Amino acid sequence: WKVGKFEDAILPPTRQFSEFPKFADELIEKYKLRVSSSDTEAPTAVMMYCTGGIRCERGSAYLRSKGVQNVYQLEGGIHRYLEKYPKGGKYRGKLFVFDKRRIIQTDTAEVVGRCELCSRPHDTYNDKVRCSLCRALALVCDTCRISKQAEKSEDSKLVDQSSIQKKSREDSKISPQKTTTAIMTNESSSSQSDKLTPFSFVCRHCMASR
Repeated sequence: WKVGKFEDAILPPTRQFSEFPKFADELIEKYKLRVSSSDTEAPTAVMMYCTGGIRCERGSAYLRSKGVQNVYQLEGGIHRYLEKYPKGGKYRGKLFVFDKRRIIQTDTAEVVGRCELCSRPHDTYNDKVRCSLCRALALVCDTCRISKQAEKSEDSKLVDQSSIQKKSREDSKISPQKTTTAIMTNESSSSQSDKLTPFSFVCRHCMASR
């Protein structure tokens, strides 16, 4: 849902289905979704949707097991909906899919995604930009990604230079020949450090669970 959602939809802050029951229980209490004999008004209806309609089966089954009766599902999921409404209908943004395409775009898709670092509009996934801990794909714009890589490269360069200078001082006490070798290694390390290091990022989900 980071790159697309239905208007006014409640977005579950979950990463996997095992986290859904806790979220659902909180919604049941907050919106009084459970039917009781003392209720004089019809309970709020729940409409669930997902990419292809399969995961909603498990979600709706859990809600019904908790006494929520008015539960509906989007038949065929967002896939089927966008086939019927190619301009998006009530859906905003793009659809994330679990194959190499990553994104399905509607005819009039707007950018609803945001870079997880700077919050600027961004909805393009890069397979190389993932959380360093959970390996989930992350929405990080090119500007932030390059900036972070440059910072890491500079940090690595400073560490390399510091360690090499220390080694050079130690070797100079032994022989002139080793001092020359250390200087050559210094130049080689500097050249390697000019290249950007791999992108490193920890998502908010992992940060919160630490």
